[in-house]
Amino acid sequence: MQKDNLYHFYAKLIHKELRNQLDPQERKLLEEWLSKDLKNKEFYDKITSSGFIDQQIFKLENIDSDKSFKNLESKILSRRGETLTRQLWIKKTASVAAVLALMFLGWSLAHFTGLLDSSGNNMNINQVADVPPGKEKATLVLPDGNRIHLEDLIEGKKHTHEGLQVTKNKDFVAISLDSKPSLKSDKYSKVIVPTGGKYTVELHDGTKVWLNSASTLSFPSEFKQGRREVTLSGEAYFEVAHNPKSPFIVEANGTQVKVLGTHFNIKAYQNENVTKTTLLEGKVEVAYNGRKKVLVPGYQAMSNEDLEVSMGSLEEAIAWKEGYFLFQSTRLDEVLRQLERWYNIKVDAKGQIPTRHFNASIDMDTKLSKVIEVLELSGEIDFEFKNGILYVTEKN
Repeated sequence: MQKDNLYHFYAKLIHKELRNQLDPQERKLLEEWLSKDLKNKEFYDKITSSGFIDQQIFKLENIDSDKSFKNLESKILSRRGETLTRQLWIKKTASVAAVLALMFLGWSLAHFTGLLDSSGNNMNINQVADVPPGKEKATLVLPDGNRIHLEDLIEGKKHTHEGLQVTKNKDFVAISLDSKPSLKSDKYSKVIVPTGGKYTVELHDGTKVWLNSASTLSFPSEFKQGRREVTLSGEAYFEVAHNPKSPFIVEANGTQVKVLGTHFNIKAYQNENVTKTTLLEGKVEVAYNGRKKVLVPGYQAMSNEDLEVSMGSLEEAIAWKEGYFLFQSTRLDEVLRQLERWYNIKVDAKGQIPTRHFNASIDMDTKLSKVIEVLELSGEIDFEFKNGILYVTEKN
């Protein structure tokens, strides 16, 4: 069992309910789900009956429950900084969560997606054509216009061009200055990640940048003394190399983020109403429209007509970097924009997109059809995929 459980959200709510840890909003969501369908209540009553969970944990442990959560724990629990790890799952509850998620997945596929009727026969359903998920790909555009497709580079081999060295490592590409750089510092290079792609690069100052789909990072051939400045369009997660003498500055859709050394995420797509800066570690100064705010870990700055700061969901902010979609009462229009970018599709809502909110955790390696199955669990929206276009309509 991995974190890619499509039906993780309600399993987690039930898990928290059993531990008396539900907040009022979560309890409301669970109660709405239980009242929506009698099968939901039957499932809930079964798994919360006396001794049932203990029996299932025993079975799971006999098939190596530790291994089943290895990938999830290695990615989440290895995060640096106490603030982040406190807000994410802890190891001692993994067995119960795994049991609930595993049972919920099997039950949901049988009762919700319509793959089987009550007699176990296949049903004819309107299936969404599969679209493969995105993959690791990006293009480095040099100041002279030359293009290097980073995913095509050979691991360990250095590619030198006009003062820049590009080296592909296992999980990222490192961009560094040649011993005899020939590019002027005022010349800029770009890393372009297309729709349906993601990529990780390390800049010549040691700063590591994870770029999400449909994102572009521009950076100078050599940072000026006392100032490291880059420009972002799209979304990126930064782990900035510490240098107190040279602040690192990100310009993103009218928002400026200034740091010395820290970990943060910026979401600054042109088709999003708000630019979001979420801080995981360290301290940053966010400037927008003449106003400035200082963020501490766990907080998020939102730049729109104004600059506002509030508590942010760290797990949601970096979910894409860890390889999954995380929807936490996320509006349908935002969900659809994420699908457009990752699956390289177009969305046609046949008018205004319905105002709906979704909760789900979905692995980004999942094909489009499975993602649509999860969204259709609400019973309020119809999806149809034809010729690269996802049609979305509200049920009457």
